[in-house]
Amino acid sequence: MLTWLSSPPATMLLGAYLAFLGWVLWPRGSGARRATSTAAGLVLVVGFAAGMAPTPQPTSAAWTDAVPIGGVSLATYTVPKPVITNCTATPALAQSAITVTWTAVSSPYALTYRAVVVQSGQVLTVTGTGNTRSARYPTAQLNLNGTQTIQITAALPGTPSWTSVPATQTVGIALLGLLPSCGASS
Repeated sequence: MLTWLSSPPATMLLGAYLAFLGWVLWPRGSGARRATSTAAGLVLVVGFAAGMAPTPQPTSAAWTDAVPIGGVSLATYTVPKPVITNCTATPALAQSAITVTWTAVSSPYALTYRAVVVQSGQVLTVTGTGNTRSARYPTAQLNLNGTQTIQITAALPGTPSWTSVPATQTVGIALLGLLPSCGASS
């Protein structure tokens, strides 16, 4: 509706209506003066309405990530989900920990990885080079008994919104963090 109101036919109708109002409300005088003033008023009103009519603005797409494109074809890309290959529990009296290991994907892009403990939001440091990455989660003695989840996601470097489906590793915490154990991964 708003687009039609800013179109030339709508502007002309508005101008004609305003000219009609000006003619009806204009003080009466001699016929020549009334015809001249009506024509001048019509020109002014139509010119004013045409100049003040809003112009539709183009919209912008929601894409904000800049991705260089080369060649003659364009293909879609899905960031692959990390595949957890190992989970190791290291029980210790002072420094119990869980280490989660996964295979890094480098083809066709070198990906970055992020490991987070879901329940606390703690971001773990990802280490490793080549085809293997890992994250170590120290299960401090202050951790409550129960189950926690480590979530690992892959992302394209420089485009933080292009992420994979998360891989998850369930971790059991027993005896106030002294006896960690690895559960199921997905």
